[in-house]
Amino acid sequence: MIPLTLQFNGRSVKTFGLLDSGATVSLFRPEIGRALKIPFNNQYGQVLKLAKGKLNAMICEVGLRVGDVHFPAFIGFSRRHAASFNIIGRRGFFDHFGVYFNESKRRIGLAVKP
Repeated sequence: MIPLTLQFNGRSVKTFGLLDSGATVSLFRPEIGRALKIPFNNQYGQVLKLAKGKLNAMICEVGLRVGDVHFPAFIGFSRRHAASFNIIGRRGFFDHFGVYFNESKRRIGLAVKP
């Protein structure tokens, strides 16, 4: 789990996300979108393919801060996202960080890309 902050129109929410190298896009809990007051009716809807089927998500560009690194990211929010955690996918995130997994120590490392 990685601590991060999402920002949208002057609002911000601090939360955690599970880095999932198998996920293409990031998918966050719906209450995060509500706390940011994202106007979902004006956003782009997309069907995401999951291991156990499909999920409708609203994709929105938000500011994402991880440590001292801040960048725009497209995040999916879904009312039916059943997981109890937020998922950080490759698209956008891996453009800004080198990601290193150490399975035996159950740790990850992030290196800011120049």
